Amino acid sequence: MNSLAMLRGNIKSESEAYGYTLAVWGSGAMLLQSFDILAIDVVAFVLGGVIGFGVLAALAFKDVLERVNLDQDVDLVAGSMIHILASLGTVLISYFLIHNIGRGLELELLSLVIGVNTTFTYNILLLVEEYLTDDVHRMERE
Repeated sequence: MNSLAMLRGNIKSESEAYGYTLAVWGSGAMLLQSFDILAIDVVAFVLGGVIGFGVLAALAFKDVLERVNLDQDVDLVAGSMIHILASLGTVLISYFLIHNIGRGLELELLSLVIGVNTTFTYNILLLVEEYLTDDVHRMERE
C-alpha cells in the first residue's frame, strides 16, 4: 500500500477521536488540578459526557430509537481534521466554567457540568470548524 495513502486514511479515521481525547483529557485534568477529586466526581464527569452525547444524538437524529444508516463517505477539508477550535475551545470553556462558576457549585454538579460541556461543546465546535474550513476552501478556489 502507498504510505501516503495509508497515513491519510489513518488521519481521517482518527481525527475526531484525537481531538475529542485532547478536549476530554484537558478538561478533566483541569478539574482534577483545581479540586480534590473523589470517585463520585469522576462518575459525575463521565455521566456528564454521556448526557452531552445523548443531547447531541437527540438533536442529530430526532428519535434516538430510530435506526440510521450512516455508511456515507464525507469529503473533508484536511485542515478541519486538526481540531484547533474544537479541542482548545472546549478546554478554554471548561477553564472558564471551572474558575468562574466552579467555586459556587458542589463538586459533583461541577463535574457533571464539565462532562456535559466537554462532549457537547467539542461536537458543536467541530461542526463550526468544518464549516469554517469549507468556507476558506471555497473562497480560495474562487
